[in-house]
Amino acid sequence: MIGGVATGIAPPAPVRVGGRVKPPTWFIRVEPEYPPLARQAHIQGDVLIEVILDEHGSVEEAKVVSGPPLLIQAALNAVRKWKYEPTYLNDKQVSVQLKVTVTFRINQ
Repeated sequence: MIGGVATGIAPPAPVRVGGRVKPPTWFIRVEPEYPPLARQAHIQGDVLIEVILDEHGSVEEAKVVSGPPLLIQAALNAVRKWKYEPTYLNDKQVSVQLKVTVTFRINQ
């Protein structure tokens, strides 16, 4: 919509990282809070999340691909606060899709 008028033009789809599109660099990375129940149960591991960043580098969407169930919400909460440098394609800022891993280790 432009000025309240529908344009009929869909926004461009996010560009998938890979090939000539380099992964964006984060500059704010919030560490997840280890869930107390997971810590008590000695659950650790990696949560893989598919993320869509807008053209400014903010997390627009975050969807879990895999990981221990007790760690998923803490990982999502942290990733949604991450901020990346904008990604450029042909000198234009673009939305990108990538996968990120949030690692939980009891000793951390």
